[in-house]
Amino acid sequence: MGSFDRRILKALMDKQPKTFQELLSRVDFTHNTLRQHLDQLLDRGLVESINSLRMA
Repeated sequence: MGSFDRRILKALMDKQPKTFQELLSRVDFTHNTLRQHLDQLLDRGLVESINSLRMA
């Protein structure tokens, strides 16, 4: 797991659902970078949903 993945998971640690835009502003990535890393976290089961983001 890379530093980008850890930043995303840290932003989701409160387990409160977040929109993509909320998460984007918290991690300060480009749209495409966040999307790529979220897809990988979803595939690994570490994030539950792309519509309402939260840690699994």
